[in-house]
Amino acid sequence: MKTLLTAVSFLTVSSSIGNLNSILNTEIKTTNILKNEPIKYDGKDEICTVWKENSKSPATLIYIKSSTLDSWFKLFSLNDLEKLREKIYYDTIKFPYQGNNWAKPNIYKLSEVLMNILKSLTSIHGYNTYGVELCYYFGTLFSKKPQFSPNTHDKNIIEKYYKFLWHDTLKIALSRYEWQKILNTNKNKTEIFNIISRFPEWDASGWKGYISNKDLYTLSEKIIENFNQLKTKFENSNTGWKVVTNTTGSWTELEQE
Repeated sequence: MKTLLTAVSFLTVSSSIGNLNSILNTEIKTTNILKNEPIKYDGKDEICTVWKENSKSPATLIYIKSSTLDSWFKLFSLNDLEKLREKIYYDTIKFPYQGNNWAKPNIYKLSEVLMNILKSLTSIHGYNTYGVELCYYFGTLFSKKPQFSPNTHDKNIIEKYYKFLWHDTLKIALSRYEWQKILNTNKNKTEIFNIISRFPEWDASGWKGYISNKDLYTLSEKIIENFNQLKTKFENSNTGWKVVTNTTGSWTELEQE
């Protein structure tokens, strides 16, 4: 492995990254999950150290915007892991830092952790519609969650979250646009399944977790069970709504977006 912190290596990396323009300058199209049109969400790249609740030590939050992730994913898809490792390091070291009087984390170690978890981020369907927030604590990434466009409150997405000693939580956010499609199915489970199976997905259910077809059928059933309530809520508000349950569908909540 190349030593990243030498002047020679810096020149080598700068040159090699400069030669990547033909690969990285082709922007991956993002999708407006309300209108299904190309958009550009800039988000932000930032490292911020904050006091972690119920802890004696600070935690570091890493915000990575979608365009930065796109460039990493392109190198990952080319299987050029050495250039990918170098690019993650030199991108991350340029992230603005908000320290709140705490020392900046070791960027070399942080970039290694980012390199190791990048594969798990590539499995997220629709990842390029948002950035990501990662929580870095004692050299380990403990959580990750999507960062949506600040102006995209009426969105469609399927989410899955780890629940300690219980069944994982499932959420589906429905925009008014997609709700009209679902409304026109007249509670047809197969048609609803086909509609929501195209939604972006956010899986935070833990190691080897994923959103399965069984999860999608569970959410389809919950939409049907709460069809009339959802119809009333959409008719009386200007926002999207979330159907929340668990992987066994043993309970249901409706949340306003």
